[in-house]
Amino acid sequence: NYLKIHPFNTMYLHPSHLKYMSKTVAVFYDKEAQMRYVLLDGKRMYMPQKWSVYGIKQHVSMLMKEQDPESPHRYERGDVAVQPGDIVADIGASEGIFALKVIDRASQIYLFECDEQWLFPLKKTFAPYKDKVTVVNKFVSDVSDGQYVRLDDYFSDKKIDYIKADIEGAEISLVKGAAALLRERNIKFELCTYHRQTDGADLEALFHAAGYTTSFSRGFMLMFLEPDCGGPPYLRRGLIRAWKPGAVG
Repeated sequence: NYLKIHPFNTMYLHPSHLKYMSKTVAVFYDKEAQMRYVLLDGKRMYMPQKWSVYGIKQHVSMLMKEQDPESPHRYERGDVAVQPGDIVADIGASEGIFALKVIDRASQIYLFECDEQWLFPLKKTFAPYKDKVTVVNKFVSDVSDGQYVRLDDYFSDKKIDYIKADIEGAEISLVKGAAALLRERNIKFELCTYHRQTDGADLEALFHAAGYTTSFSRGFMLMFLEPDCGGPPYLRRGLIRAWKPGAVG
């Protein structure tokens, strides 16, 4: 029904995405850091030094579409949300928009990001919160070897309450590398399911086997225009949320 009346030019199938125009994004410049930034709820969110103003506007416009309350890619909905005092892992942090939105509620945040261009901007964005933010420059997977780390290993001696992940189709490996955490802890998960055709069903099966309850975000992501989408089905759920009884609220 949406596609009957709206342009076939976005992966976010919700009418409210039309209100996020790149030209309305305000970009500021920090002379001391020689970096551009935007404001998110009054907080500075820094961008890579080599990015143009135009590129930043485009990127932030996409983020706003992605995190609109009606978006299938919207994190935190209903009971699966960061509670005051939670320890959070933001895996695939990129510019840090999710972590910045929950920074005042969380007691500790681990930012996992393997893309080198984001490391300095993340450190600059979260400098005011350096006592409770750790940047981890590793891929999260089902092995621990060099640049790869399993969550079972990383959090073997650390508390963790909430895990958000958007890691370009590696979410299955993340869950397989967190088998002990799923079995022994009560953790809330929000993982992307749209990068590969079967991720939704595969992740749902892994969580159910571990005794978790699951739900999918509302609506669908349209992947037809994405060059690496892998083929049909082109309408895919954006996120899966998973929790054990007692882990929500």
